[in-house]
Amino acid sequence: MTTLEQEQTTVNVGSVEKDSQESFSATLKKAIDLSTSSNNNEAAEDELNNKRFYYSSGPNNFLIEKDLKAETLKNMTINHIPFTPVWFMGIVSIRGVIMPVINICEFLNTQTKTTKKAIDKMKQQQEEKNPEQGYLLKLEHNAHTPIVIQIDHLPTQLNISNVKKQKVAKTKPGWMLHKMRNGTSSIIEIDHHALLNQITEIS
Repeated sequence: MTTLEQEQTTVNVGSVEKDSQESFSATLKKAIDLSTSSNNNEAAEDELNNKRFYYSSGPNNFLIEKDLKAETLKNMTINHIPFTPVWFMGIVSIRGVIMPVINICEFLNTQTKTTKKAIDKMKQQQEEKNPEQGYLLKLEHNAHTPIVIQIDHLPTQLNISNVKKQKVAKTKPGWMLHKMRNGTSSIIEIDHHALLNQITEIS
């Protein structure tokens, strides 16, 4: 015969077992949620690391390094300076700071000794494609003063994990590192540090 005290003990033991199961289930669920959240964070971080931007100048697309600070500007007044190279567009005032404006496509043409006929053809194609050309890109490198580059449109995002690299031709300037294919687009990975060094030396 079971006494009231024994019944109470049995009920308490069953209750403890049930609470323990619920506690374990809750802990397990939290662990799974935390692991899933951690995996999602890692996946999001990997995806973010693979996201890069590139800008266009004429027929060329140039990749922006991760350590460069970039700012897109529009409708800025460029003050031209006479007797300067064709690739030196002039100077612009950005929040009171005077910065040089470079046409990197023209600079590349001088580096690769592109013929005048080819340059004229590229200009015509570009004017038909984008007659406004109202965008500027301010680039800041930790080893250089800021510089402004004329670009054809807003920078485009690229997932570099989906593209294949190949070395550029030896006839290209040393600051051009690799060429990437993204569908029909060709993007050039460049060393902006080396590029800015060359621009500084020439100017």
